Amino acid sequence: MGMYYGGMFLDAIQQQFRQDYDTDMSESNYWNWVKRFTGGAIRQSRSFKPSVGDTWVADETYMKLGNKTVYFWDIIDPKTNYLLASHVSFSRGGREAKVLMRLASQRAGKTPRAIITDKLRSYIVGIEDAFGADTKHIQGGPFKFISSGKSTAEIERFHKTLEQRTKVFEKFKDIASIKLLTSGWLINYNFFKQNEGCGNIPPAQAASSVVPFKDWNDIVIPEGTPNKDYKVSLYRRKSVKKGKPVVDATLTPIKADSRESA
Repeated sequence: MGMYYGGMFLDAIQQQFRQDYDTDMSESNYWNWVKRFTGGAIRQSRSFKPSVGDTWVADETYMKLGNKTVYFWDIIDPKTNYLLASHVSFSRGGREAKVLMRLASQRAGKTPRAIITDKLRSYIVGIEDAFGADTKHIQGGPFKFISSGKSTAEIERFHKTLEQRTKVFEKFKDIASIKLLTSGWLINYNFFKQNEGCGNIPPAQAASSVVPFKDWNDIVIPEGTPNKDYKVSLYRRKSVKKGKPVVDATLTPIKADSRESA
């Protein structure tokens, strides 16, 4: 799962397993695994609430799907680099922007004080309809500045990681698969991918003291395995004295009251 969401194609993963484990399975078997365990990860993280800042950054990218254009809407918390929500659509209207805002608010459990976007007019409608006067809308280049007006390398790095997502999706020709993989990519980014802006830990570990899983192995588990969450303890690495701080995270298993297995 980590290889796939990191950008490896299914045929490359097939070859890797054949080489490492002498396992000969069709690409469709690996694809079925991706769908099954992506669905499991979505269910297990459904109730997760990150502790995020009050200013969020939204942007949209696109890719071609046959003769149609698919738009990917993303909204991120620059304080923790947590990707609050992603939304997939065939249009760039105000309704789609509103869907993104509501998804982000549901995940964070609150309304932001400010949202930074580019000058796409759809955001004006979407933010107003979703939050009204409670949220300030700052228009400009969302991946060029934050509310202070200064450059933010963390956001620019996030924008570049979206290239990995496009690489994962480019072989698919149906919107249902792309929507599923968008949710899976979000989970991989938030919970499993090291993030330099967070001190080389995943954003979820920077945004919460408890996470629902440590890696994809916690999702690829047999039926009947007891559920568990992980308590996050963070320590600044003392050996790194210059540059950005590097953080080490210790994840201690704790009992989870309710969580579905894949």
